[in-house]
Formats: sequence, structure tokens, C-alpha cells
Amino acid sequence: MGITRDVLNILENGRTTSTYKLGLLRAITDYVFEHPREPGQLGFQMIPLFWLALRFLRYYWYLESEEVPQIGGETTEARISALIRDAEQGVEMLQLKNPASFEKWLEFLHDPEHTLEETELEILVEVRNLLIRNPITYIRNVAGQEITSLGLVSGSPEQSTVFDFAASYPQQLRRANTKASHHKHERLTLDRLIESEFAFILISNSHFEELARSRVLLRDTINLRWIHTCQQFLKRKGNNSQGADLTLHYPFADLEFQRDPHRVSVYRKHLLAQGLNRCIYSGDTLSESRLHIDHLLPFSFFPRNDFWNLFPASPSINSSKSNRLPDLTDDLKDRLLNHLRAIMAGEDPLTRAESERLMKRIVRDSLPEKEQWPAIILTHIENQHSELKEVVPGNLWTYSPAS
Repeated sequence: MGITRDVLNILENGRTTSTYKLGLLRAITDYVFEHPREPGQLGFQMIPLFWLALRFLRYYWYLESEEVPQIGGETTEARISALIRDAEQGVEMLQLKNPASFEKWLEFLHDPEHTLEETELEILVEVRNLLIRNPITYIRNVAGQEITSLGLVSGSPEQSTVFDFAASYPQQLRRANTKASHHKHERLTLDRLIESEFAFILISNSHFEELARSRVLLRDTINLRWIHTCQQFLKRKGNNSQGADLTLHYPFADLEFQRDPHRVSVYRKHLLAQGLNRCIYSGDTLSESRLHIDHLLPFSFFPRNDFWNLFPASPSINSSKSNRLPDLTDDLKDRLLNHLRAIMAGEDPLTRAESERLMKRIVRDSLPEKEQWPAIILTHIENQHSELKEVVPGNLWTYSPAS
């Protein structure tokens, strides 16, 4: 249990001048949630810093909007709160006291047709570099003990796929810093920015598998320590009035906050427009008012809002299934495959972009013909399902007409 021990060591013995190590650990854990069976390269999992930076920014936007302190004392060092307020001033749609505006901006960023504006690029680069300056720099040494299970590897903006794995950690840190000018491109989308990343958190495949097995426990443990730390900071500032309410704030709240209802609503409308209104479990045709969207792999354990985890279901069946893992019977797999074929034959740009991203992760070499993609994605779903069976409590849920 090497990496689990290291994470618990960081939580127990790490300095608590800020919550940034907790934010980094939570972001890494969220990556594991979303990629529990991601195939590693050269024996390692490599997590892009830009991916972590976007998740990090999301955590702290909510906490900053509620004025929950994340620093234990006075400091003049550039911090995430200053970057958040710069973002509010630089991006017209953002309003700090309106978290929904941040979710709308995230949706805007993820649009495959959206080119990053200069201000947006600078915000993401600055948050990424803050991760390097603070938690990534200090997370390797906790109370005099070296944390070796979490590494860093960096290339360069010019050679983003050439790495010197033998370089020391301080050398990797120096190489990892970047500037917005390094990433300027006439057609730079968020996906292309993440793909251009040249610095990665490095975790061995065996440690990554360990994280995947214990990810639910680790996420909740990180959250509890984060809440406790925030309560300490509130007391230092002479304000404990919010302490009892911290569990209501993202990222501590139930993962219902992350379900992205707008994304699900847009996808639901797309299904209705394509006539894909059959319940994935019963096969019954659903009217518009009765068409619910179900996360096939339960969101509480697999927080993905991708099209390949969202399927139409009747209200009663969706309620009966709840957050249980379904039994992938032959009938259900047939319906899943037919649905995937139909939805991928449509013209939804978000579905097209998500399917291409997924295929690039699954198939490392040249992509197969698009006619093969639905079957490959179904196999991917089966693999994720197999992994989740070790994590999701209770028996598999099976549809019956009485559900």
C-alpha cells in the first residue's frame, strides 16, 4: 500500500499553512476516478498539469465565492484567490458570487469549437504554474520524509514528448514552468492545450492501480481533512460561523454538484431530436416528459458525464437503479451497442469530440475505421464496469419488469 500510505502521511503530517496540497491530492484522485483503467506508458501513468489545473481552479472558485479561507496566515505570495479575482475581471461571463457562471464558462471551454481567448489561456497557465510553485514543489518532502510515489516529469514546449526520466526532481520543477506565449496557436482549443502539456505528475502503474482500488476512501479522507483545515483557518480568523456549513460547499459536498445538469439537459434534447427515446434497460419507448438520463456506471463512483455513460431510462427504472452498478446482461449490451451506433451516427459536435478523445486514449496507434468505434467503446464500458465491481458496494442491479 505504498502510495496510499504516502497520501495518508501527507494528510497527517504535512504542513497546514494552506490547503493547496489537499487540492492537488483531490485533483489527482478525481483523475483516477475518471480514468481508473487508463493504460500507462513505459510503466507509468502521466497526468497532465493542465488537466489538474482546471480541476484545481474549479475547487477554489466555489470556496472563494463563499469566502472560506484557504490560507492559514498572512502572505504576500501570489495565491489562487488573486488569480480567481483576475479571472473574474478578465472573463466577461464570470461572476464570483454566481458559481453557475463558472460552470457555464467550463462548458464554454469544453466546446470543441471554442478557441481559447488570450485571457483564458493566461488564467489556465497561471493556475498551472501555481501548482508547480506550491503543492508540487513541497509535496515530495513531508516531515523530513521523501514521498517517492508521486513524481514529476517534464519535457519542454518545443519537445513536449521528449522526457529525461533520470533528471532530479528540482530539475523537473525548473523545466515544468511555462508561459502563455509558448502555447499561442491560431486554433488553440482546451483539448489542444491539454494535449500540448509537457509536464506531468508521474505515478507508476502499480501505484495507480492501488489508487484506483482505494479512490473512494481516499477522496472522502482528503475531503474530511480539507474541511478540518478550513475550520482551523476560520477559528484563526475569529470566525467559526461557517464551520458547520462547510460540508455544503463544493468540493466537499455530495458529488451531485458535479453532475452538470446543463450538459445532461443538452444531451437529452439531442437524444429526443434523433428519436433515441427507448429506455436502455426495458426497451420501452419514452415520451418526452418520461425520458430521464441515467448514468450507466453510477456517478458517485465514476463521475463521468460523457455520452457513453449517459443513456435514456424511464423515471421508475432510473429511481430503482439509483447509484447501483447494473448487471451487463447480453440483452443490455445489445441495446447499449445499438444506442452507441445510433448516437455516433448523428451530428452532435460534442459527442463527436468526446468519441475522438476516448478513441485516442483507448487506441494508442492509428485509429480504426469509425464503424468499429461503437464496439470498441462498448468494450471500454465493460472494462470500466469490471473495475467498478471491486469498488461499488452491494449486488449488481438487474432490470425486471417489476423495477
